Amino acid sequence: MKIRKQGRAVFAALAAGILLSCEASASPGGTPEKITAGEEDSLTGIFERARQQEASDTGEDIRFIPDSRFTAGDRKENDLRVISAAGRDMARDNGESEFYVIGVNYMPEGSALASVYGDALEYSSTTEAVFQDGGDTYTLVRFALRRTDAQEEQSGTGQEGTLPDGRVFWRIGDRVLRKLGDTSYTFRCIDDDYGSGDGEGMSGALFLCESVIPANTGSRTFVTQRGDGSMETVFHEGPAVNFGDSSEYRDSRIRSWLISQEGCTGALPVPVGVTYGCRGETGEGEYGRFDAAALRFCPVGSQTLTDGCFILSLEEALKYRDELWKVNGYQEEECGEAAGPFARGYWLRTPFRDGSEKESGQVYVVDLVKGNLHPQQIRPDGETDDPELAVTSPYGIRPAFVLPSGI
Repeated sequence: MKIRKQGRAVFAALAAGILLSCEASASPGGTPEKITAGEEDSLTGIFERARQQEASDTGEDIRFIPDSRFTAGDRKENDLRVISAAGRDMARDNGESEFYVIGVNYMPEGSALASVYGDALEYSSTTEAVFQDGGDTYTLVRFALRRTDAQEEQSGTGQEGTLPDGRVFWRIGDRVLRKLGDTSYTFRCIDDDYGSGDGEGMSGALFLCESVIPANTGSRTFVTQRGDGSMETVFHEGPAVNFGDSSEYRDSRIRSWLISQEGCTGALPVPVGVTYGCRGETGEGEYGRFDAAALRFCPVGSQTLTDGCFILSLEEALKYRDELWKVNGYQEEECGEAAGPFARGYWLRTPFRDGSEKESGQVYVVDLVKGNLHPQQIRPDGETDDPELAVTSPYGIRPAFVLPSGI
């Protein structure tokens, strides 16, 4: 494996630790430990150090934490690791945590944290060890995180403004943190004048999650011992591994999981009933520049449904087309870098309909890799021996909610 250009540029800086924050401050650190073959600390020791820290943070059995969780050979792998670890750890009461990334011919770095969390998070990164194995260079980097006061506020008052009469207002671009499941996620205001639909004349501000929550969130694989002493691998699926058993958002796994989350307390009730289906799809690689005429809507009836936390409809996707492919700090053509095996895009709540009343088994998605909107099967066909892949969709969840705003 060849050392990438970015890796060559930064390996010269290994003589000093690197201290960064989301405000881009820096100060020198200590000298990284150079590990050579034959010493007590080794390549195995690097991974063991990372595993011990991970087990301490998550409570997992250290024996079942894979090496692949820590390794990053490029920016995409690096960003997925630091963003997911930060979101998990920032849910802690004390707002502080540490985790490791091991670069393979790549220098781990945390610029993605600044893109996603802004000034709500401070972090430091320290190079603890560099190990040469054959033609590959392994770099062990420890990240230490600290949540700022703005991020500690969970009720949604972190960055809002206040009018003279005391009413709260939000601006486009404001960010708040919300905990869904065991992970904290950043939400960004994309519309500061979103009608709440509550009949009270109160407008709201629409916040969209900066990340795609992978479909395998909450899934677990365990190794257990049978009565005869042999080992067995057992898979327990998470709450939203696929859309559900039908294309009805009302009855979907996605909705069931979202409305169970206490992290969206304080959000306005928003009408989320599905009244239109659609057929057609936009062109691959068009991203937000698509022709809306490629999508043909048809009524599917009237549905009264209100939720505080929800996913966008296809109609809302048309309205906010410029925001759909902005994920984890990436812009449109770059957003495929934010995709993962269970987050190559995200569900919308609009079903595919061809004009008949027959259940289609398909719902629209925003595809980060293809750069388009298209219908997708609501669940895998199950034709695999892998128990996780048999039920887990490659598309995840990008939740939204509306906070009261006095403008």
